[in-house]
Amino acid sequence: DVKMPRMSGWEVLGELKQSAPSLPVVLMSGYSCEDSEPPVGAIHPDAFLNKPYELRELTRAIRKLIGAEL
Repeated sequence: DVKMPRMSGWEVLGELKQSAPSLPVVLMSGYSCEDSEPPVGAIHPDAFLNKPYELRELTRAIRKLIGAEL
């Protein structure tokens, strides 16, 4: 999630991609576009979902990222 205590989703994303650059990451947020904008110079996620989302949207994003057939 974009907004979390102690560390933002953008910061977690940066750490994950630094440790495992090929790891697919889905970031999500229930906040407005302005409140969930990435900081300047932030790494972008492989997929982004706006909350609320349906399970099929999450499933579709994950399948696309891992290369699974829909």
